[in-house]
Amino acid sequence: HLMEILAVITRHSTRDLAHHHQVLLAQLAVGYEFLNHYRNALNYKWTDSRKMNLANRFYNLVVAHYRESREVKYYAELLHLSPKYFSKVFQQVAGMSPADWIEQYVIAQAKRMIESQPLSTLKEIAYKLGFTEPTSFYRYFRHATGITAKQYRNQTPRHPSGSTTPLRLPSQRGEGEGRVRGRTHPES
Repeated sequence: HLMEILAVITRHSTRDLAHHHQVLLAQLAVGYEFLNHYRNALNYKWTDSRKMNLANRFYNLVVAHYRESREVKYYAELLHLSPKYFSKVFQQVAGMSPADWIEQYVIAQAKRMIESQPLSTLKEIAYKLGFTEPTSFYRYFRHATGITAKQYRNQTPRHPSGSTTPLRLPSQRGEGEGRVRGRTHPES
């Protein structure tokens, strides 16, 4: 199923990006996160393959529909289950709530877009992620990560070509700025 997830990401990514190298790096990062989820889930004793099948169907639905909804109720309805029962079963299988899993997936996509689309505004990224209002995306991102989307973008400066080249060289530091681990950062 991981390959299916990466295939969906590739289809969406190649429409948005001209730099396939950046797409591959983003896919690997997202794939690594999901591989960790599967690995952690394997630590649980899965005696009921129907529950595992349900979790896999949910994963695939989130990948396909995360732009349309981030609500557990929406996915439970697609699975023809009550939200309460679905949440209980998914928690048993994955060791986390479906709401947390949806949030982690959406945030992984948001981070991928922020990093790989330096010319897109955060407002454009919010719309691409399916948020009807950019302010909803800003709140969602801050709630999930503890920092704003703008702070996240500033932590990972990108060259307009999409490379990871810092925007300013160390010799171009302005007054009141310091160097931290090879990047320039404003001092607090």
